Amino acid sequence: MMRGLLNKLIWAILFFVLFFTPLALASAQPTSLFIVQIVIFTGFFLWFLRSFFFEGALAWLQSPVNPCLLAFLGIAFLPLIFPRYLSSLLHQSFYSHATIEALFKGVSYIFLFWLVLNFIKSEKQISLLVRAIFILGFATSLLGIIQKLSQTEQMFWLYPVIVDGRPFTLFFSTFINANHFASFIGMVVLLLLGRFLYLNAKYSVSGERKHQEEKIFLLFVLVVSSAGLFVSLCRGGCVIFTLSIFIFYQVILGGEKKKHSGILITLFMVSTAVMLLWIGLEPILAELSTLLKPSDDVSLSSRLILWQASFLKLFLTHPLLGTGLGTFQYAFPAVQPANLYGSWRHAHNDWLEFLLETGIAGFLLVLAVIFLFLREVWPVRSNAVDPYLKYNGAGALAAIFYMLMMELYDFPLRTTACAVYFAVIAALALRLRFFQDEANGIDRLRIIPLSGKGKRWAVGTAAVIFFFINFSGIARPYLALRQIRISGKNSLPDLELAIRLDPLNADYYFWYGLALSEKAFYGKHQYDREQMKKAMQAIQRAVELNPGAGKYEYGLSVLAQRMGNLESAEYYFQKTLAKNPSNPFFLLYYAIFCFNQAMVENVLYETDMMRSDIFKKGLEAYQKAKKILPSASLAEYKDYLAGYDKLNQLLHEKGILEPNTLL
Repeated sequence: MMRGLLNKLIWAILFFVLFFTPLALASAQPTSLFIVQIVIFTGFFLWFLRSFFFEGALAWLQSPVNPCLLAFLGIAFLPLIFPRYLSSLLHQSFYSHATIEALFKGVSYIFLFWLVLNFIKSEKQISLLVRAIFILGFATSLLGIIQKLSQTEQMFWLYPVIVDGRPFTLFFSTFINANHFASFIGMVVLLLLGRFLYLNAKYSVSGERKHQEEKIFLLFVLVVSSAGLFVSLCRGGCVIFTLSIFIFYQVILGGEKKKHSGILITLFMVSTAVMLLWIGLEPILAELSTLLKPSDDVSLSSRLILWQASFLKLFLTHPLLGTGLGTFQYAFPAVQPANLYGSWRHAHNDWLEFLLETGIAGFLLVLAVIFLFLREVWPVRSNAVDPYLKYNGAGALAAIFYMLMMELYDFPLRTTACAVYFAVIAALALRLRFFQDEANGIDRLRIIPLSGKGKRWAVGTAAVIFFFINFSGIARPYLALRQIRISGKNSLPDLELAIRLDPLNADYYFWYGLALSEKAFYGKHQYDREQMKKAMQAIQRAVELNPGAGKYEYGLSVLAQRMGNLESAEYYFQKTLAKNPSNPFFLLYYAIFCFNQAMVENVLYETDMMRSDIFKKGLEAYQKAKKILPSASLAEYKDYLAGYDKLNQLLHEKGILEPNTLL
């Protein structure tokens, strides 16, 4: 009875993960990500308990992929234990908190892969998961198409999407990033295409009609889902999906049914084209037409600059172990070219990002995992005996190939929903290979006996400790973040609690230092020196934890200005600009700092402001900011700029500003 209950709980967890991850805004937000990770760890722990108590042994499917996955996690963990400046080859992660967070994500996806691989025992169980997948694919695609046609600017017509504090209307379906929806639904469609071909093969061989309704409905799901991919206006997704269909038919799919399969694939593609004609092709063709004009494509040209700069300036300086898993957004600003504006959280090429973050060692393991996985699964697509294995295996392989190609264009596996479905589909594909081996009399099952009271206690205790370490590692940072979101960034007791819960998070020390500084001042220039010392120390701790983030030094500069220590303020500003040389806003803030000093000198000492060294520094910073971001202006900051009107007039008189333009 208890074993049956555990099985039902594991099934409930698998279905919950499949349904929840896409619907909860692709589970990219902290709360939904926390829920997904906790549920996956719980499911894996329940599977272990079932084996431990009711089977007396762990039944583990052997694959060369498994040790490579563990080795990759080990390589990604190494930068957490090295000193920060040991050498150029062996060094600490750029930001340990980000690496730990990325590791927990990776472990949860690998646990999901292992759970599906070892829990699923039959073709019927695979079919249950595939049906759940095509229901979700159909629902999200239909929602996206209706939202697009209705031109709504709110998710589910109810909730505005906010990104970086601003309304965001380029979402599609339940995905904030339309490119990631295209990655997600492309995988789903190709997996379902394999099942569609299987149902037709089974019907033509046996003459049975019991799957006819599913076959017709599945064709409808395929058409709607494919249409959703094109309506999302993801250019890379449209091109790579079309290419994947060609690869699926010409390369992956083989055997006697190839001609028959070609007719069915043609029917699917023609039906999709008809639906797109009905919806309207103009926006899709207009978006795709930019592919023929790469010089006008800001997205493509920016990516090329990004890839070149990150490879030459990050990888070549940290070639062995990289900057640390999950640290690209913290390492890249220091090497960001001036002609590449914006905040780049990812490299928009996950292959390159893995190389940058984990170095040659980690990247070679990634390649090994992919090579060994494909070598394991590839024979399934040519199975001449069992159409179930052949067509479903071919569909899963095509889905994997599609995602690997999308990784060249974007970073879909950094989105929880895409990573979860990728792990599930990969596990199903490998499980099909094990079914084929079983049919051929090859036993790939490794039994790890847990007989003996001492051994059972040791293994059970280790498993419980491991589970609670992972639970704590996921829960503590989330609880700290939730506390800050509820109370704000100015509550000292709540910030102290957040620091205790998540002591490696640099932002909490930064906000704590700023909150202390606000409390320290009791007049315009009067302040408690001890409190200010603690505030400066807190922000300096943030710098130690995340040395790549220039905003912390900017905070120190602001505090130094408030204390009247202009020399220290200048020092911290230079540190800020060295870490963020292409951030136009830091350049504008530095220009304001310099112009204010020059204005004070002009008033007090009647100096020629234009000849002042500090004025020239400010003007240089302002002009550099304008070059990076032409719309940059000091007009919106004039309340912080002494003598804005006088300065504006002076620069016009000297011909530095064009007529009718504001500083």
